[in-house]
Amino acid sequence: MITLHPPFQCFLLLHFSETTMKILLLLPLLGVALAYTDVNDNIVSGTLLQDPAKARKETQELTACLLDEGPCDGFNAVAKTHVVQSLADGCAECDIVQKRGAVKFLKSLKNDYPDLWAKFEKRYDPDRTKYDNMLKVLSGFN
Repeated sequence: MITLHPPFQCFLLLHFSETTMKILLLLPLLGVALAYTDVNDNIVSGTLLQDPAKARKETQELTACLLDEGPCDGFNAVAKTHVVQSLADGCAECDIVQKRGAVKFLKSLKNDYPDLWAKFEKRYDPDRTKYDNMLKVLSGFN
């Protein structure tokens, strides 16, 4: 049995079964389980979000991988497997760190590397709708 403070316990027992309470308490964990588990969040948070010099280098290397213009291994190879789906669904399967990293990467690519952005957009968003939709969906993750 789940142990709760008596007023909450009384309320919950009156309105929910024990199974329902367990489900309600476990729902927040489901969001963590749905994230891309093969993406190393330490790379995203430690490089893309914290270190501007490394972020520039990583952005160029990742873009080269995504465009088949450079080596594609490790983190970049994993990220490449998710780029199409993430653009299509607004990174719905990403966790918070991955969403922040995606916004940072896409904004940096578009603003700082217009030539690479043009190639990326031509390949992954030729109708020019996915990027804007993704940024709208992820507007709180800047």
